[in-house]
Amino acid sequence: MDSPLLESQTRSQIDNFLTSPSNSLLLVGLPGVGKLTVAQYLCRTLIINPLIPGSNYLHIEPIDGLISIESIRSIVSFIKLKSTGDGDFNRCIIIDRAEAMNSAAQNTLLKTLEEPPMGTLIILCVDSIHSLLPTLISRLSTIQIQKISKKSLINHFISEGYSEKDVNLAALISDGRIGMAKSILSNKLDINLEVLTLAKELIGMNKSDRLVKINSLSKDRKDTINLVDSLINIAKASLNSSAEKDNIKSIQIWNKVLAESLQAREALMVNASQKLVLTKLFLAI
Repeated sequence: MDSPLLESQTRSQIDNFLTSPSNSLLLVGLPGVGKLTVAQYLCRTLIINPLIPGSNYLHIEPIDGLISIESIRSIVSFIKLKSTGDGDFNRCIIIDRAEAMNSAAQNTLLKTLEEPPMGTLIILCVDSIHSLLPTLISRLSTIQIQKISKKSLINHFISEGYSEKDVNLAALISDGRIGMAKSILSNKLDINLEVLTLAKELIGMNKSDRLVKINSLSKDRKDTINLVDSLINIAKASLNSSAEKDNIKSIQIWNKVLAESLQAREALMVNASQKLVLTKLFLAI
């Protein structure tokens, strides 16, 4: 598998891990920054045999927004299966969007990490380290997956044959998150594009109409984060447009939307209530 495009500091950390890998790794980064791609790259690099789901590869992800304790218990059954191969690792487990584990599921995983099975690489992907128990974090090596520069992202996708117009739009929306940019360019980001449209509609509503929608928009943390990210991206694009037109009033409006949206995102990253965050944001913009 080809090495993914990475920010230089992230690349250095990944190379160091490959030189001296541990059994358990935590990849932290914004949604769409490419954590899962990096996790799969590490698995394919460290495990010589082809990855076969259910044999030497287990991928766990949320179902209906939750990673249940039963899903984590499946790891115990998986590592009991016989797996052969050369090298230090012969099987890999990826827990994608691991913040969806509740405390019981995390404590069950902790028992496995306290006595890591030989030859097994376990990788967790999360948007924020604050979503995991400190005792779990202490058992994991950690790598922060950083956003790449806009220039690197544009050059990369233009070299892959995408049009300059499409790449520039993807770069603007993704804000350096290569996984999101790839999904946009591959037309695989239907949900996020729907959220982007919803964000535009919310900005055009009056406060009372926005507040009515809070209950439905705050049910799932990841969906709430995606919505706030879309508001941030719209504000950035609108600021650029307003600056080009030297529209002072518009610049002031979009500066406020951007500042309030960034504050909302920071609050969500430390597990603040989605409903309270959206209420404050919708009243402010």
